[in-house]
Amino acid sequence: MSEEMHNNEMHNEEVVEISELLKVRRDKLDELRELGIDPFGHKYVRDNTAGIF
Repeated sequence: MSEEMHNNEMHNEEVVEISELLKVRRDKLDELRELGIDPFGHKYVRDNTAGIF
């Protein structure tokens, strides 16, 4: 097998792994939302900065 073919094959495997990982993450996000959980938490208002300490 040529080096170029080997590199292409490795790249294709990485793309598949990333696609599978993204699907798993999206499924988990959907599950959290179905449970009424905000997966990204809540916003907060900053009232101080590190500079005052």
